[in-house]
Amino acid sequence: MADVFYEVDEQLRSARLKSLFRRGWPSVAGLLALVMVAALCVWAWRAHEAAAEGENSQHYADAMQILSAGDTKNADAKFAALAKDATPAYRALALMQQAGIRMKADDAAGAAALLDQAANASHDRITSDGAKLRAAFLLMDGAPYDQLRARLEPLTGTGRPFRMLAREGLAMAELASGRAAQAKGDLQVLSLSSDVSDASRARAEAALAIIQSGAGVNLTAIAKAAVGLKPAPPPVAPAGLTPEQAAALQAQAQAQGGAQTGGPQAGAAPADASAQTSSGAQP
Repeated sequence: MADVFYEVDEQLRSARLKSLFRRGWPSVAGLLALVMVAALCVWAWRAHEAAAEGENSQHYADAMQILSAGDTKNADAKFAALAKDATPAYRALALMQQAGIRMKADDAAGAAALLDQAANASHDRITSDGAKLRAAFLLMDGAPYDQLRARLEPLTGTGRPFRMLAREGLAMAELASGRAAQAKGDLQVLSLSSDVSDASRARAEAALAIIQSGAGVNLTAIAKAAVGLKPAPPPVAPAGLTPEQAAALQAQAQAQGGAQTGGPQAGAAPADASAQTSSGAQP
């Protein structure tokens, strides 16, 4: 009798499993099909992005070749087209190159506007903050203090890649607007920080000495001499890097280069530097 009951129980379990399979297999098959479709979509999207990156890279290289040949007008048109349709990394790079062209033409406002667009286009913090910092430096001579502060103060926050350069720019803007007491605090931070370059520390210490001496020195001229040097055009990104790495490297070089050339901006034309130092000694 025990064998009979065992056989009946096995048949009942088998029937239940078959019934469960008949009811559940459509759901399982649908789930598997959904997973396969999702995987194919991800693969197709990545393939599309890779193809777009390759095409954008070629267009960017072509535009850079035209620019290096001295055909600024056609290079600007190529970069403008790339900035409209390219991926975010190449869009930021193209806009930064356009800003470099505007700087060569002494169009600081136009260059700053393009750098603002590059900052908004980039998803990389280094690229974005570097573009914002350069835009603020370009507007330093003519923009009101409140506008400069609105641009620079967010860049001084903890964890921001160029916080010390932004703090230096903010201090110089405060000096240029006659806010020596406010600038003193930022300059003291710069002079004591281990995160700044030797050039930035030297400028901060010189400005502090002038403020503390109480001498009748034109601090506005000194501040403009420190931040008013014209930056060089954006450097060409090295070959072999991803677009994100190239954009980040370019922004970092542009934002940090000025600390090694006598100002927070990257590069300076000797003629312009001499003209500025004749109106006010640079600390």
